[in-house]
Amino acid sequence: MKMMYRALAVVATLLFATPVAAENCPSFAVEGTGPDVILVPGLASSPATYDGLVEALKDRFRFHRVTLAGFAGRPAEQADAIDTAEDEIVRYISCAGLERPALIGHSLGGFVGIKVASGHSALLSRLIVVDALPFYSLIMNANATPTAMKPAADALAAQMRAMDAATFAAGQARTAAMLSASEEGQKRIVEWSEQSDRDAMADAVHRLMTSDLRGDIARITIPVTVLYAVNDYVPEARAKVLFEGAYASLPDTRFVPVADSRHFIMFDQPDRFTEEVGKALMGSVAR
Repeated sequence: MKMMYRALAVVATLLFATPVAAENCPSFAVEGTGPDVILVPGLASSPATYDGLVEALKDRFRFHRVTLAGFAGRPAEQADAIDTAEDEIVRYISCAGLERPALIGHSLGGFVGIKVASGHSALLSRLIVVDALPFYSLIMNANATPTAMKPAADALAAQMRAMDAATFAAGQARTAAMLSASEEGQKRIVEWSEQSDRDAMADAVHRLMTSDLRGDIARITIPVTVLYAVNDYVPEARAKVLFEGAYASLPDTRFVPVADSRHFIMFDQPDRFTEEVGKALMGSVAR
C-alpha cells in the first residue's frame, strides 16, 4: 500500500508541478516570425520606440520587446532598471527557449546590451547598439572617470528628484527637442517620461554617468554593430572619435554613422535605421 501511495505521489508531482522557469519567466511582448531578436528601449522610453522596425521586419524576424522597470508605465523594482533588465533578459532567453537571439539596445538599452553581451556572449548571436556608449560621461569629457563624475551625477540625480511636476515637464520638453527632430517623436518621448518613475530615472542617470564598461567589452565574442547619430550637436568628425575610441577594445566592431539624426535615430531616419538594422540582423542569420 505504501508503495502505491508513493507511486501516486510521484505521478501527481509530474502532472501538476509547474517548472520554476515557467513560473518566473519575464513577460516580453512577442511579434513576428523568424529568428529571434530582443529589443531594449532607452531611458524613460517605451518598447514602442521600435514600432516602425517591428512593422517593417516582422515577416522576417520574431521580436521580443522589453519594458524596462520604472519606465513608460511599468512600476519600478527594488533593483535599478539596468540590473533588472540584464537579469530578466538572461532568464528570458533560457525559460522562453530562445537559441542565441540577436539583441538591439538604444541608449540605456544599448548599455544593458553591452552588459548582457560582455557577461553572457554565448547566449547571443549579435549585438546592435544604437547611439549608446560603454561610458556615457565621455560625451561631456573625453578624460572622464567614474570617480570624477560622481559629484555631478549626485547633483543631477538630486535635482531630478527635487523638481516639481511643472518644472520637470518643461525640462523634458526641452530635452526631447534635442533627442529627436521629429515632432511626433518628441511628443512620444515626453509622454513616456511623464509615465516613468522619477526615482528610477534619477537612479539610471546616476548609474550611466558613473559606470564605465570599457574594460568589460573586450569579453564580448559576438559581432557588434554600433549605429550613432550625426548632427549639429555632434558633428561626424567628433562622433567618429567618440564612438570608435569608446569601443577600441572591440576592433571588429562595425560602425554606422547616421547623418541628419538626433539621438532617436529610429524616429529621425526610420528608413535608414530599418535598412542598417536589417543588414546587421541578416549577418546574424548567416552565422
